[in-house]
Amino acid sequence: MYRLNLKSNEVTLAAGIGNSTTVSSATLVRVTNSSGGSVVVGLQTAGAVGFASMTMLNNTTEIIEKKGSDLIHVLGGNVSVVKIGFTN
Repeated sequence: MYRLNLKSNEVTLAAGIGNSTTVSSATLVRVTNSSGGSVVVGLQTAGAVGFASMTMLNNTTEIIEKKGSDLIHVLGGNVSVVKIGFTN
């Protein structure tokens, strides 16, 4: 069994590629969608080259693994993001 290790404060990530963030150079990010509808979460390199995306339904939480320099953004609504780690 693992425990979640919070590495930063949770913040609201506003919709739009212009609001992309590394989430404090996180390699693991907990994303919570309580926007009232589905959103698309996307990843891009530090050079702004998109390489992955997924749809998140309303009232769901996912953990995304990425490189510390990769940017995360959301389209369709605001989500909450926080840098995390796992401990035993």
